[in-house]
Amino acid sequence: MKASTKERFWSKVDIRGPEDCWNWLAYTSEKGYGSIKIDGKALRASIVAWELTNGFRLGKQVLHKCDNKRCVNPNHLYLGTAADNIHDREKRNPVSRELSGVTHTKFCAYEIHEIRRLRGKSSQRDIAKIYNVAHSTIGLIWRSDKFLCKEGYYA
Repeated sequence: MKASTKERFWSKVDIRGPEDCWNWLAYTSEKGYGSIKIDGKALRASIVAWELTNGFRLGKQVLHKCDNKRCVNPNHLYLGTAADNIHDREKRNPVSRELSGVTHTKFCAYEIHEIRRLRGKSSQRDIAKIYNVAHSTIGLIWRSDKFLCKEGYYA
């Protein structure tokens, strides 16, 4: 029996707790977004997750609260405009920077732990492509024991 679109979609997701990122495990685009083919058409995974959970988006864009392009957790997605997306990205300032020996980052604690877990299994460049950051940022995560994650605590 053929799996439904919903079953096929969610089987490609690393479903975690309700507040964690749920990473897309299948194909990702050059820009790092999850992608799935449905009826022969490639669709962004975050859009499909939104529509499977909430229905159609009525001309709005599906945006990420977590800045993780692979995340398809419906709790991390919301509807907005292109202007909303730019404003939110600037407000969250997704550039990692080092201040007073403590590295501040755009990553959530789960992502930091996942990046560290991949050390020795994937290259800095490959991981950097997944998270859409410079490979030097991945190296910094691997080397630093004090990372202030975006939730505001150390990871």
